[in-house]
Amino acid sequence: MAKDTCVKCGKPLPANNELASVPNARLVAFDPDANRVWRICEECNHWHLLGPQAARAALPELQSRYDAEVVAGQGQLAMASISRKLLLFRVGAPSSSTAAELMASELHAGLGSGISWQFGVAAVGMLAAIIGINVWLERFSVWKAIFDSRAPQLFFLPALAAQGFFGGGEMYRGRPAWLRWLWLLFLPLVLWSMPTSPLPMWGKVLTIAGGLGVGAWVGRGEGKPRGIRWGHDEEPLSYHDGVRGDQHGWAATTCLVFELGPEFEDRVKPEDRDAAWTLWRKHASLQSLLQSFSERRDADGLLRLTALNRPERMALLIAAGARLAEPPAEVIAGLEEAERIAAIAEALDNELSPPAPHAPLPPAPPA
Repeated sequence: MAKDTCVKCGKPLPANNELASVPNARLVAFDPDANRVWRICEECNHWHLLGPQAARAALPELQSRYDAEVVAGQGQLAMASISRKLLLFRVGAPSSSTAAELMASELHAGLGSGISWQFGVAAVGMLAAIIGINVWLERFSVWKAIFDSRAPQLFFLPALAAQGFFGGGEMYRGRPAWLRWLWLLFLPLVLWSMPTSPLPMWGKVLTIAGGLGVGAWVGRGEGKPRGIRWGHDEEPLSYHDGVRGDQHGWAATTCLVFELGPEFEDRVKPEDRDAAWTLWRKHASLQSLLQSFSERRDADGLLRLTALNRPERMALLIAAGARLAEPPAEVIAGLEEAERIAAIAEALDNELSPPAPHAPLPPAPPA
């Protein structure tokens, strides 16, 4: 039985909760013409070949699930996105851009669609929960004393002001310029809360200083430049946010989509949407679009998202989303080696298998 851990990096191959024949691994490739099935490690992209009997048992299910989905592919590898926990790769499939074009169209149609009613209901529910918790906590004398002291206001209002001051440029990227100065509104509220607070002056100063410190720390993190780096041809994309470590390849493209998506949930101008679609159709691939932005990179190769205008960022979102519908470059890079190893394994199996018994010769005719 095949092991459920990667032989290269040692990480477990997680359950996909989708396939009965290949229950472990979220990246599964198959070649029905050569009777081959692989499980691919998400961490290091190493291809693990299943044995011939397990492959023959799994191929009907894999082919059925693959045929039921819209696919996109490059070269000799196509991908069907079954769920968030399973990607199927068909080896030897002809190139197709159907799924990528469909994803691009869906992203373009969703630009400026507004906040969904589910989000609004969740926000109202959260606000009601906060108010309810606050009313419940006021039953306790300790919390009532803290609230009456204006300490929460003296802490959180300066924190919000410092957060907006240090992080406003990235937090409100692409939104009206006046939002970047919204933090100024919190300063009069701080001044209004100070004389009404029964705290001693040293307590007020420490509370305000603590809020400013926390807000500055959070704002400096949110205000760090967001951007991407890339090389030539199929070299993996890198995503940089200045807080966590850089992401590469498939993870970087996913982070880029999540970074840009919320920016365009609000209403957008129709002319900006049209310009973004025209720009995407002109290049029709993420790599080609990135090359058109090459001259705007910093000295260290980083293209800051603030260096692009709104239509360009929309086009980048569409291109990155469409790229997610195609096989990752890291997976494509491992195909040639995986096929070479599979051919060697099959040749060894043929050498070690016993020869088929010869049929008995017919009896000689009587003399």
